[in-house]
Amino acid sequence: MFLVNCMGSFTSNSVSICSQPLILSDYCVSRLFGCSHPENGACQNTIVSKMIVRCQMSQAEFVPFSTFIDTTFWAELNRRKLHEWRLDETPRYMSGSFSLVETVGECCWLSLGHESFQQSDANVCNGQLLLFNTLENFKGLDRKALLRREAQKVWDLIVSGEWLYHPDRLTTFIFTVFADLKKYQYYYWNCFPTLCFPSQIKQECGRSCGQCQIVGPVCAIRPYLCFIAKVVSINVDGKPLHYYDKERAHVFLLYSDGQCVPLHKIVEVSDPTEMKVVYADPSPVRGRAGWPLRNLVAAVAYSKPSWNSCSFISLREGNHLEEFKISWEQANVNDFPPTVGWERTHEGKMVPQFADMRKQFDPKKLMEQSVGLNLSLIKWRLVPEMRLERYSSLSGMTAPSKIYVLIKKIGAPFCTCGELQMAVDKGWEGIVICCTEATDLLGRARRKTDTS
Repeated sequence: MFLVNCMGSFTSNSVSICSQPLILSDYCVSRLFGCSHPENGACQNTIVSKMIVRCQMSQAEFVPFSTFIDTTFWAELNRRKLHEWRLDETPRYMSGSFSLVETVGECCWLSLGHESFQQSDANVCNGQLLLFNTLENFKGLDRKALLRREAQKVWDLIVSGEWLYHPDRLTTFIFTVFADLKKYQYYYWNCFPTLCFPSQIKQECGRSCGQCQIVGPVCAIRPYLCFIAKVVSINVDGKPLHYYDKERAHVFLLYSDGQCVPLHKIVEVSDPTEMKVVYADPSPVRGRAGWPLRNLVAAVAYSKPSWNSCSFISLREGNHLEEFKISWEQANVNDFPPTVGWERTHEGKMVPQFADMRKQFDPKKLMEQSVGLNLSLIKWRLVPEMRLERYSSLSGMTAPSKIYVLIKKIGAPFCTCGELQMAVDKGWEGIVICCTEATDLLGRARRKTDTS
């Protein structure tokens, strides 16, 4: 339920419905509904088909993919590279997933985790892993040829008509990576093969799916000056979302009566206004469709050469459906179209990305974190006035003493001289704080601390 208003000078093609409440004057109502005297109440229950107004056509913009890599992905990659794949650079199957719920940021997040190496129906995006043995091979990869080769597979999928039964294959990726297992550093660059077809793709502004109905006046003094408009959604009982959950269909058709049917039924449709194409959309940005729509538009335009427009509904969690009317110019479908797809960084650069995971995997770094944690716990509980930074540069001293305090072993910070010597022999590079009766050793320790 919201108010509707005419913004600026009114024409039948310039008013748009926004997500914010608007006010609709009686003059606008008369122009919209064709009523010369709206005050007689003839327009109060008028139903406006689809939407109250149209939006101006603009160049279509799609929200690109961005790769989110969980720490478990790198851990599983390390294990498989070390124990299974070794020096083999053969492309390997992997999968990613994206969510339909609202996410942070303005990109479509593709998530990779330890489960990405396992074949599962739960993952909605299939791809390949190209793991290189050297950084030189990773940098020397002909990425333009790789993109064209993988995009050709998507194009062949469309030409053969196989996409009608496997629309999820329209969205794929190639994850190229070099893993330095000694330093736990990774260079990676993800690619999402995308067809630039058809040309001149335009869209109406994204809009909520449904109809608008005037249900009552706002002003009691002049009851027909402003009206309350209610959106009557075509998403009756959440049928699209229920169909998606039941059939696990990432793309399907929705008729005007709310009936959901498989995608391959589109070959029986002659008029694009008879149905809408529903697709799983990971875009968190209202008014902008997600990246999966690009190849889907290319598939529809190729399969229906007589069409120059089609309505698409982005399916998101919570019945937040949004309709995009996409139009295009008919083009020669015999030529292989241009392609794009290499992921940009958050700064917008076309370069590989770098992940330093030493803090998560390097045993030395993990030991340092454990030492720091144990030192902090002891300080809080026993010696609040201790200045830990004064002791961080001290090396272990093995000399006769009564008490040695070894800050290394969690749960047992105090140890004997023998235990300390054993720890040093094992190569524990822990931080050692020594309390001794030898005044000369204490003096040297103080002087070293003061100069550090």
